[in-house]
Amino acid sequence: MQSHISGEFNISENSGMFELEKQSKCLDPSHNFPTLLCIPQGQGYKHVCPRCGNVQIATNPIIY
Repeated sequence: MQSHISGEFNISENSGMFELEKQSKCLDPSHNFPTLLCIPQGQGYKHVCPRCGNVQIATNPIIY
C-alpha cells in the first residue's frame, strides 16, 4: 500500500511518526462546496469560504 501526503512537513529522512500542523475548524455553513454542484465538461469550480478564505477547487475529469 502506498500513500502520498502533499504539503510542506518538517520530517527527517528516517521512517517514523511526525506531528501534523494544527488546523482550526471553520464553522461557517458556506465553508464547503454547494450541494448538488454540476460542473460542465472541461471546466472547474473554485470555492472560497467567505469566513476563513479556504480555497477548494473541483474539476470535471471528463475532457473532450
